[in-house]
Amino acid sequence: MVKAIVGANWGDEGKGKITDVLANDSDIVIRFQGGANAGHTIVNDYGKFALHQLPSGVFHQNITNIIGNGVAFSVENFVKEMAHLKDRGVPEPNIIISDRAQIVMPYHVAFDCYEEERLGKNSFGSTKSGIAPFYSDKYSKIGFQINELYDDPDSLREKIRHALEIKNATLKNLYNKPEITEQEVFDKLMEYKELLAPYVGDAFTFVHNALKDGKNILLEGQLGSLKDTDFGIYPMVTSSNTIAGYGAVGAGIPPYEIKEIITVKNEHIPFTDEEMDLLWKHADDKMLVDVLLIQCYSGWRPQELGLLELKNVDLENWTFRGGIKTDAGTDRVVPIHSKIRHLVERKYKEAQELGSLYLLNYVNSNARSKNTALTYARYQKGFGMIRDELNLNPEHRPHDGRKHFVTMAKKYGVDEYAIKYMVGHKISDITEKVYTQREFEWLKDEIEKIK
Repeated sequence: MVKAIVGANWGDEGKGKITDVLANDSDIVIRFQGGANAGHTIVNDYGKFALHQLPSGVFHQNITNIIGNGVAFSVENFVKEMAHLKDRGVPEPNIIISDRAQIVMPYHVAFDCYEEERLGKNSFGSTKSGIAPFYSDKYSKIGFQINELYDDPDSLREKIRHALEIKNATLKNLYNKPEITEQEVFDKLMEYKELLAPYVGDAFTFVHNALKDGKNILLEGQLGSLKDTDFGIYPMVTSSNTIAGYGAVGAGIPPYEIKEIITVKNEHIPFTDEEMDLLWKHADDKMLVDVLLIQCYSGWRPQELGLLELKNVDLENWTFRGGIKTDAGTDRVVPIHSKIRHLVERKYKEAQELGSLYLLNYVNSNARSKNTALTYARYQKGFGMIRDELNLNPEHRPHDGRKHFVTMAKKYGVDEYAIKYMVGHKISDITEKVYTQREFEWLKDEIEKIK
């Protein structure tokens, strides 16, 4: 029987933990899409692990872990993670890497960085794992399947030359970067050939035989459904399909064999009074804490925070306008709570100094890129750092600031209609949006009830 585990949100739902638990009753675990651009965190007797390339079943010696054909396979990350398992005393897992999987090349990572650099303030905030360039090459048919490493060297060199015609033209004319030589690509592929030889196999045949034998198979998705290329919030999506249906393609199994889909959803947790005190204490000295506090007193979704434009921030009337996702959520006006006005003013001035169009920016002096876009990936990463550094509840997720706002609003008796409007939820029994000045003043009075 085949089960698929996917995320219901944007990722970070805890799929790795669920996979690790369900692996106990499985014979095979298959990663079927994505690459090293996201990670699954697992805590067990060996310690805490963040797996970016390996399936989450690698801690179970009784099962086979498969990296499927739909995966963007990074050899460097695979080798690094395998070494990390060994160093932590984890017995070597049973792994099959599909010979139909394609390789993330070093130049994919480089192109990812170059494109972010070129786009500047308009960049998408890539994780710079080479994922978008990888999938572009895959569907342009100039990528390298693992099985090609073991073919005739002359045929491989011919394909390299063909790929480099395109790559070097782009490097020279668009990015003004050094060109890549045929020999360095060939040498890298030969290095990969040796490293992967113990693990590469015909995963397709192996899985089909397992299905005939009635084995239990677990499909492990990466990221969440709202990051799906086709069904997510485009263009703020990943470059692969994250939904369960793609498991049939990315694992190489008939779709009718997927009998059960387990959707993992975040349980949002409001912050305690002690946690809020701690956040306020570090509002000025820890990166993105001020952004999190703004979220806690306004209810914006993490994806909406980075899209708040300066032109829609009214410091005279203390409102900001923004929102995505639904008709009710788009273009809504939220009063700026008095407790965060000084933070909003500070972020406004910072944005002006940066020359940014957006209120909230990601300013990291250690980053190679000058891009300051507060993407979900960056906010998610920063949120995790805040949570760990301040020893907040480890179950907290990036949406918890929004949950905190709703929880506090209900606690202090904010009108239900006002709450729904401010967080962008549909109000079925109100025909008109709240837009009059009188109603704005009412919203301001309501939000100030929150202490």
